Amino acid sequence: MKFKAVLFDMDGVLTDSFGSCFNAFNFMLENFGRKAITKDEYVQNCWGTPVDSDILLYLGKDADVKHASEFYHSNYTRFIEHTKILPGTAEALEKLKNTGLKTAVVTNTHRELTIKILKKFNLLNYFDAVFGGDDVKSGKPNPEIVLSACNALSVSPKNAIMVDDTQADMKAGESAGCFTLGFGGVGGDAEIKNLNELFKYLN
Repeated sequence: MKFKAVLFDMDGVLTDSFGSCFNAFNFMLENFGRKAITKDEYVQNCWGTPVDSDILLYLGKDADVKHASEFYHSNYTRFIEHTKILPGTAEALEKLKNTGLKTAVVTNTHRELTIKILKKFNLLNYFDAVFGGDDVKSGKPNPEIVLSACNALSVSPKNAIMVDDTQADMKAGESAGCFTLGFGGVGGDAEIKNLNELFKYLN
């Protein structure tokens, strides 16, 4: 199969942002009068799913999701010191850039915040497109965001690799028709332990 593009999730693939997401979500909950949740509960119910659905789960069906989501994303930078670039990320992206393949970030994190994080780690210039959760009606596991990225890159999903780290992400890539690489043991068409292993699937 001839691949023409590689799509990356951000959180858990390019960056370790768990601490920032976890703290920002609890900050949001407490602001709206809810108790903070544990890390285990956050992993089980929230990690890898759209923030809007997490808000509905914890604030209730009558919650002002838009307002709560904006609060979460606007206050995320309070905790950005907890976000770290994963080892080997910049090196792998530099090597990928030299292959001539198109690249995109496809994340449930809102676009503006995603760009801030990518800029923080000098990664933004490695990507031809960036799609955040607020660019589509439904975030992953819905395939809409993956299909939108492929369309922007003028690439068929069957000619794209999707690199993700959660079950929700995998479902989005699979439903879109991409070749999926599971990062960190979440399944997919194949699994990788680091981004440098990506290159053995490009030939």
